[in-house]
Amino acid sequence: MTLLYESIELIASFIEFFVLYKIYSVLFREYRRRQSRLIDILLAIGGMAIIHICNHIALFSYFALLVFILYISISATFFYKTNYVALFSVASFYILCLSCFDFLVVTLVSNFYDGYETFVKMISVTGGFRAIIISVTKILWIIAYFLLKKYLYRFANKMNYVYTILIISCIGFLGF
Repeated sequence: MTLLYESIELIASFIEFFVLYKIYSVLFREYRRRQSRLIDILLAIGGMAIIHICNHIALFSYFALLVFILYISISATFFYKTNYVALFSVASFYILCLSCFDFLVVTLVSNFYDGYETFVKMISVTGGFRAIIISVTKILWIIAYFLLKKYLYRFANKMNYVYTILIISCIGFLGF
């Protein structure tokens, strides 16, 4: 069973990375040096492996969030002809939205069950219940991506708001 739980954690990390690479390909499509789904998949697998190592240190940590943002924004600089601040801002905002979404789901679920004990169990202990919650959350995250994708195309033409996105992300993480 432990292998199943580990596999679900890995797939969840892969989805988080891959969705952001897809968002990059929408927002910065004019700046992409080379379009390749294979590259996005390989980079997402690399990020998944790095986060898997971070998760062995602690299932939730700000260090893992920082590693996620740095890995994805630095790796994207090799494939997009845009400035690093834009890539970093989008990654920061994405991880803020992802974290808020994850914690919203975990908080809602814990309120319907044993409360604080359920919350602690979901963020610190691997197991069947956590695997189910992660699976549902990532399926909802993929659905949200597909629903919001058409709005991303409109936003792609207005990337001059990069510093605003970065400030919102910083304020959001201070409150997190």
